[in-house]
Amino acid sequence: MGGTDTQVSLENLPAGVYTVRAFPATAGRWLRTEGKLLTEVPWVFAVPTGATKVTVYWDALPGATGYRVRWGAQSGNYPFSSAYLPATPGTDVYRYTVVGLTSEVEYFFVVEAEYNGLWGPPSVEDSAVPHVGAIPWDTQDPNQIISAVRARMGSPYGYLIALSPEGLLYEEEEWGAEQHVSTALYFYNPDLDAIVDTYGAVVQPTQNTGGGVDNTGPYRRVVTLSNQCKGAEVYFYVPPPIYATSQYIYVQNNTNTTTRDTPYVYLGIRGGTLDIEAGIAFHPAGRGRPGRDGGEYSDPDRQTPPPSYNRWQPYLKVYDSSRKTVNEQPAILEDMQGRGVLPAHIRYDDAYYGLIVRLYLVIDKRNKEIMFHGDVWSATLDDPQYDPPRKLYRFYQSNKVNIQGGAVRRVISIAQRKDWTGTNGYQTTGSFFLNVGIGYQTLFDVGDLPNDGAIVFCPPTSGIWTSGTSTNFPNNTVVRVQEMSRYNREAVSIDLRRR
Repeated sequence: MGGTDTQVSLENLPAGVYTVRAFPATAGRWLRTEGKLLTEVPWVFAVPTGATKVTVYWDALPGATGYRVRWGAQSGNYPFSSAYLPATPGTDVYRYTVVGLTSEVEYFFVVEAEYNGLWGPPSVEDSAVPHVGAIPWDTQDPNQIISAVRARMGSPYGYLIALSPEGLLYEEEEWGAEQHVSTALYFYNPDLDAIVDTYGAVVQPTQNTGGGVDNTGPYRRVVTLSNQCKGAEVYFYVPPPIYATSQYIYVQNNTNTTTRDTPYVYLGIRGGTLDIEAGIAFHPAGRGRPGRDGGEYSDPDRQTPPPSYNRWQPYLKVYDSSRKTVNEQPAILEDMQGRGVLPAHIRYDDAYYGLIVRLYLVIDKRNKEIMFHGDVWSATLDDPQYDPPRKLYRFYQSNKVNIQGGAVRRVISIAQRKDWTGTNGYQTTGSFFLNVGIGYQTLFDVGDLPNDGAIVFCPPTSGIWTSGTSTNFPNNTVVRVQEMSRYNREAVSIDLRRR
């Protein structure tokens, strides 16, 4: 019939299967043809699960009827392929284990989706190195997985939670007497900048100290000069909520349904598509999971009242911005009530003078892992250099660690829900968090803590701290910092009382 060819570029399509039709410019006529188009699988994660095997995980492609995994020992070249893997309705994350690989050799993997015989383009490539000691996630056997995770973390004791690539939690109480397996109950929601439960209720807001607008509450942040760090180890002094007539931590109860003020002490690593954060968050007596009736509860079904005591709860959250089809991503929050295992909160029983807390956060690209240790001593009554910790927490997450390192941050804050903070980035609610020590005990038995406060795992000569406090929060009023040794030993106070 003649005419000219017209090319149209369809860009930035959400992952899925599409029907494409072409229409001529002449009104009342159309081309009696159509075609199907598949986008690439949106997220692929390859993780070693043994000496000669790698397990590949991927997010479902909406509309796909099947998949195949392809791999090879050279990037961009995939001579080997799995059999056809049919899609299963209702499945969000798929997995396939490739066996018979050579140990200590790096392999490269892609996943392709299919719709009724039509194959889509390969996904973004991911790689993994099978090796002895890898976590056998593919077995889904808690005995094997927990044993392997403890061996990786070098600690036979301590309260353990391990989060698998498909979102299963493998948990063991601190002396190994009880194990539990469940699906994740908490998620990080980047739109809310908060950790939410399975009902979407905000359990605790998180601190956004990245670029852009600081609108999640005031903080003191110190960052590393290098952006190639693998982690850090920091000792903090955390004061008691009240001692005698002096009060150091106070959270207004009426913020539970508004800003939900949450004091934090944490470490973070940001690099590539990952933003990692781990530490402890303060939950005042009477706070738990929010209910639709405005009340607070300790169990997922909103039947049991929340704890009647102040407590710190360790947590680990990881956000991978490359998971474009998954908004909320699983997080680890120490809160075992209602799941068959006793809770292991950090309380102030026998810690009248406060707590000494060691936070250790490190990433490993080879093992595709994020490890967090939290150790707790009673300030003044214990010496962390000689006495065993009173509480040990071991959190482990398998994730797409495709970076050698990132910038490490150290943060003291009171996080607030960003939908309540307004243009100032914070609300003066009356809450406060005073005399927190970094590498230094600020009250009672005043003095230095071990390791000059911090060890940073960075390339030689670049593992030093530099400033990073937001300019939104007036110094000496909302955020106060007293430096004993610049960036290494300091006392920090966050004060949201009205003046």
